[in-house]
Amino acid sequence: MTLMRAALVFALLLLAGCGTPPPYVQYPGPVADPQVVYRIDDSRYFELVPQQAAACVEGTLTYVDQQQGIRSAVFHWTGRDYRTIPDDGFVIDAANTRYLIGPWKRFPYSCQSGGGGCVDRLPYSTDSGRTWQFTTPISDGNGLYAIGDDIYVVFDEHDASVAELTKPLTTFSDWTRFDVAAHPLQRIAKAPLDNRFHCTPNGKE
Repeated sequence: MTLMRAALVFALLLLAGCGTPPPYVQYPGPVADPQVVYRIDDSRYFELVPQQAAACVEGTLTYVDQQQGIRSAVFHWTGRDYRTIPDDGFVIDAANTRYLIGPWKRFPYSCQSGGGGCVDRLPYSTDSGRTWQFTTPISDGNGLYAIGDDIYVVFDEHDASVAELTKPLTTFSDWTRFDVAAHPLQRIAKAPLDNRFHCTPNGKE
């Protein structure tokens, strides 16, 4: 092998090494217990399953329906997702058994490197929580409501947007802005047991 060919092979090996992500190393220490972070009713709830000793820093946000035997992963939860929980409430009408929403999924810090995707995403389900998709509303809101087959994102006492869960939610145009004062939200048929997400720290954060 000539010196030039040897140098080329070495360079290719270096490039291959740069393109290979490091192997995943599972957290070796004790892991915090799962906890219910939002309850719709006695049998339906969201659970945070931690992946480290801290209770609310990182884990899998999981949806559980005990009556239907459903247990599904919504998304990988991090501490910055908890900081985007709406202040004014998170409400899923407990009378609704088909259409569900989850809390905001915070965009990754790495998106600013040019890869796109620098928008917060909202998870939703149209099959009783068996599977989850993501939509991107016009903007983040202070209140999230799933009532009937509609999702409402409320920004303030006047400004809100709505989308129908019976239709594909792929672009901003799938959302309609309206004045809450002039057109109030639908009435909730049955109030959920919780009206916001709540993760209780265990002192190891």
